Amino acid sequence: MPRGGGVLQSMKHIRRLLGPLLPVAVFFVGGLVLLGASRILLALYFHQELAQVQDLWRLLPNGLRMDVVLLSAIVLPPSLLLLLLPPRGVARLAPLLNAYLTLWAALLLFMELASAPFLEEYGSRPNQLFFQYFTHPREVLSTVWQTHGGALLLSLGLVSLAAWLSWRWQGALLARLPARPWRWRIVVLPVVLALLLLGGRSGLGRATPNPAMAAFSSNHLANQLALSGAYSLAFSAYRSWKGSIRSEQLYGRLPVDEVYARVRRVAGIADDPALQAEIPTLHHQRAAEPRARPLNLVIIVMESMGADFLASLGGAPLTPELDRLAAQGLLFSQVYSTGIRTSRGLEALISGFPPTTHYSSILKLDLSQHGFFTIGELLRRQGYRTSFIYGGESHFDNMRGFLLGNGFERVIDQADFRRPRFRSSWGVSDEDVLDKANAYFRSLGDTPFLSVVLTLSNHAPYEFPDGDFALPEQPHASGHNSARYASYALGRFFRQARREAYFEHTVFLLAADHPMHVRGNGLVPVGQYRIAALLLGPGVPRGRYDRLASQIDLLPTALGRLGLDTTHPMIGRDLLALPAGVPGRAMMQYDDNQAYRRGDQVVIFTPHRPPRQFRMAGEALGEEVTPDPELVADGLAHVLFPSYSYYQRRYRLPEENQPGGQPN
Repeated sequence: MPRGGGVLQSMKHIRRLLGPLLPVAVFFVGGLVLLGASRILLALYFHQELAQVQDLWRLLPNGLRMDVVLLSAIVLPPSLLLLLLPPRGVARLAPLLNAYLTLWAALLLFMELASAPFLEEYGSRPNQLFFQYFTHPREVLSTVWQTHGGALLLSLGLVSLAAWLSWRWQGALLARLPARPWRWRIVVLPVVLALLLLGGRSGLGRATPNPAMAAFSSNHLANQLALSGAYSLAFSAYRSWKGSIRSEQLYGRLPVDEVYARVRRVAGIADDPALQAEIPTLHHQRAAEPRARPLNLVIIVMESMGADFLASLGGAPLTPELDRLAAQGLLFSQVYSTGIRTSRGLEALISGFPPTTHYSSILKLDLSQHGFFTIGELLRRQGYRTSFIYGGESHFDNMRGFLLGNGFERVIDQADFRRPRFRSSWGVSDEDVLDKANAYFRSLGDTPFLSVVLTLSNHAPYEFPDGDFALPEQPHASGHNSARYASYALGRFFRQARREAYFEHTVFLLAADHPMHVRGNGLVPVGQYRIAALLLGPGVPRGRYDRLASQIDLLPTALGRLGLDTTHPMIGRDLLALPAGVPGRAMMQYDDNQAYRRGDQVVIFTPHRPPRQFRMAGEALGEEVTPDPELVADGLAHVLFPSYSYYQRRYRLPEENQPGGQPN
């Protein structure tokens, strides 16, 4: 028989064997091919980041396992319908079944196409951030269009073509389903059901399938590639629907009292049972230099200003104005952000709060919308005017709601700029924002004030006005050019502010919300979390602070320079009052992984896995070492602290009529 005839006979045999299950079988095999091919292509695309991964071949079997989990869940409903319904019922439902399989085929392809840019930006497959960004479609879609417009059009074309082909092919299969008697269906039904349930649970184990099953490497990117875009997004949706996962469910448990005790000890907070009965980390912070008239505090949160942009921090010479400002104040050379999103930077710089397990920061979580500690509430009680100034829409990430509910009296945002110099996809330019801030500060006269100013020009798609500054590269819209502009705008603001009366009575904290990009070879690319941070103002020494520090340490350090005594629950440390010999420490969140660093030792906590300890090799994770039980316990305490204090509502100020609640 000719070879073609043999193939035809084989196809007929498969058709007879599968009977009415043929469409779902074709979909299942096609899905495995699509997801496997995409995984290989992504591995080739990110080959430099994966070059040092041992046993990289495990990417394919681990990925196949996770693909079987996803596809088994997808084909279970249509498989049951095709086996339980008579041929006439199947014929009536054929369009619906076809639409179901076509929609999933398009979604699988779309999520694989979306994975590459998402992995480049966040180092992870699409997760809950994917949903969060699309609650603000105008800003996000405008950014996506300007940065990936061509790729987006190509992707939509490919997805449309795939959907059309799937509709045609699946429709043809559903229209010519082989009939099978009920006896055959009764025998096959439990077998198919058992196989799909086993596939969906990935075996007979008790654990529900989760992304940790795919992990095989200390390289976070490799573990992410073992997933698929659709699975990662579906798991995030499942977690969101199920409710917030508490840290102890992912990383391990410690007694609550031990968590608070360890956190207090590391923070240098003295035990005070009377003061800490309701708020375990409440403590008094004394002013470094008491003042009759306390100083103002301005916190300028610099969008995406990683340490690699500052020559004074060993980076590229892209921000000369910032480098000049650093020489006029105190430059922190080893400060690490807690996360990789603006909302993470804000929770660290406004509340001094370490990163939670949630994809959402405390800005969006329900229990923190009122009665949660912020520097706004603390200084409002001290008679300060409190404000937040931003050039975009302040409802983004629920900033307005969180701030107004927690001590900030006024929010100035995009709607308050009538004739801005320049308007981008995200809002008005940094010059507009800082001009508005200068005018507002001037209007407050001699009243003490706190203001948090959030810049945004150094954000993709990197839109900013022309000005009296040189661009380091072409084209105009680039990260390096926007960093140069952001630096220029800050230098311009300080030249204006020095001519104002408020300047001599103001402490300025400038700190990045996060680096521009974080992606690397380790479970947590620790070195890439280093950010720009500096302090200027009366009583602030000039020079460099070279000890390891966390973003949550910056607010207590600035607070200590204002000239007033305060009582608060922050676990960050006043770096200028830290005794010699006390090691620096930092906390970082990277997707579901949490890192706790002390000196050159880093403990990394991953969900449902034992903690692992590494020694730093420069700015990267070096050799893995035997975990130090005490360091692991301290790290776990800091991973659990945000969850415990949030759910127990114990990160707050006392009521104003209670001890510790009155202004000092």
